[in-house]
Amino acid sequence: MSTAIRRNRNRLSRILGDDGVLYDKQEDIEKVFNDYFVKLFASNDGRLWHGVLDCIHPVVNDDWNRDLCRPIEIEDVKDAVIQLGSLKAHGAYGFSSLFNQKYWEEIKNVIFGTAMSYSESWAAVQGFNHTNIAMIPKVLDPDLPSQYRPISLCNNAYKILSKILANRLKGVLPHLISHQRNVFIPGRQI
Repeated sequence: MSTAIRRNRNRLSRILGDDGVLYDKQEDIEKVFNDYFVKLFASNDGRLWHGVLDCIHPVVNDDWNRDLCRPIEIEDVKDAVIQLGSLKAHGAYGFSSLFNQKYWEEIKNVIFGTAMSYSESWAAVQGFNHTNIAMIPKVLDPDLPSQYRPISLCNNAYKILSKILANRLKGVLPHLISHQRNVFIPGRQI
């Protein structure tokens, strides 16, 4: 009963557009949200970065670069699977990280093969990088797109690859981030 009540309360059945019209068709609601967020996150100021980027000197040496770009190994994938939250985002096949962790020995070759295919071709990543967006109401009975908070629901395979990259960056970041900065570096105190 409480699930049905929550589902009805969270159902997005109408939204007020910028033009003052109340939209109740699904495709119109999607367009209102799309227009709102495109406008919110768009930049009117075209920036020319080449002058700024010319002032930045490369810091990553060849050894670090080789380590960051090395092929993915099965241990990299296993570490990432173990480190992911057990009940977080589901994979394309509908199972959470808990499933991957519990049945690792049985499915490790499938997960590893998937990680390898995406690491070898950035074109493959584009299709797998699709993320669902959930709109969370900020207020009771919201009418405007600004009264919703979007959250992205990345799939499990995407999170595994992201975790592998993050684990590799952990070894390099302490050398790239100034000693005066304490954030994101394990062992540094505020």
